Amino acid sequence: MSRIQWLGINGTPYKAGLAHGQAYASEIAAITRERMELLHDPYWTQGGATPDVIRDLGEQCLEAQNAYDPDMTQELKGIADGAGIDTVEALIMNGFTDFVDVVFAARGNEPVGEEGGGCTAALVSTTRSEHNQPYFAQTWDMHPTATPHVRMVSIERDNEPSVITFTLAGCVGMIGMNDAGVCVGINNFLVEDGRPGVTWVFVVRAMLRQTTAEAAHAELERADLCGAHNYLLLGPSESGGWTGWNIEATPTRKAATHLEDILLHTNHCLADNTHAVQRAKHPTALACSQTRLADADELINTMPAINAAALRNLLATRRDDGMGICHDAMEGYKVETSGAVVMDPAERQLWACWGRPDTAPWEHFAFNEHGVRRTD
Repeated sequence: MSRIQWLGINGTPYKAGLAHGQAYASEIAAITRERMELLHDPYWTQGGATPDVIRDLGEQCLEAQNAYDPDMTQELKGIADGAGIDTVEALIMNGFTDFVDVVFAARGNEPVGEEGGGCTAALVSTTRSEHNQPYFAQTWDMHPTATPHVRMVSIERDNEPSVITFTLAGCVGMIGMNDAGVCVGINNFLVEDGRPGVTWVFVVRAMLRQTTAEAAHAELERADLCGAHNYLLLGPSESGGWTGWNIEATPTRKAATHLEDILLHTNHCLADNTHAVQRAKHPTALACSQTRLADADELINTMPAINAAALRNLLATRRDDGMGICHDAMEGYKVETSGAVVMDPAERQLWACWGRPDTAPWEHFAFNEHGVRRTD
């Protein structure tokens, strides 16, 4: 892969969204068409959902989104207008891996043979790192058709923290950090309790508007979620120092684990109450998730020193059986490592790569008094 395209947007929510949509108009339209078609693919939803059903569910999600965060609804509308697409379809494209839970539940929870969406993630506390600094690291694993559309987008807005996010063209944000040092990332998992509500990308952005980890956690708690994701949160504590959580969140259940040492997560539920609503996983997908979690645990706990460079190496780890932290798509698990991020919130800097981190170059971004800068 070449260098990640980086887009800076600013102004009102609608104006910022419009600039985003216009910058990648044809690409956003293509991604949206593709994801609308995937909603009829048995790989994702067992197929069979009619366009009218999908439209109705999307409209209900848009209504829930507007109630949760009107400003982000305006940014979404700006993206849609800039790209010349429908706002409901733009919402579905943004929150696709949540929306498939909604469609699945509406279809009566028929079993799905395979599944998509991955990621291996780590939170490291100040007590375990080389220089007593907290770290966040994760791969972003997705259907191979998504990889060409990976982007970095920074957002400057009056009276809000500046934000930089690893995302897709047309998507409001997936993994990111703000200039207060709040970091948010995710893993996908699939559940049976999907229902119309707020999709994960808008929750990530709401969390990144906060200046403490506790306030960001509260944003997740107040969201009426439509699907399931695992959220990893790291940031300044209201009481001083740094704190964080790993939160498995579904529309009806949450399980939060406070960061004391190291927290690791992949794509299966670790808490009993969320596991109770997790869909049965394809054997290959489950084996990959379990293998990546075990490998991450062994590798990170045997590092001579945990720092940003060591975490970048961790995310680049491959296996001969194809189930490494950095992996290609495989039969039964049509997901590849599309990129990765390592964040150092104490220094307000991050490294990102587009494509597999064992071959793609890492690029450095940091906040300064003028906003976000990229180190060439």
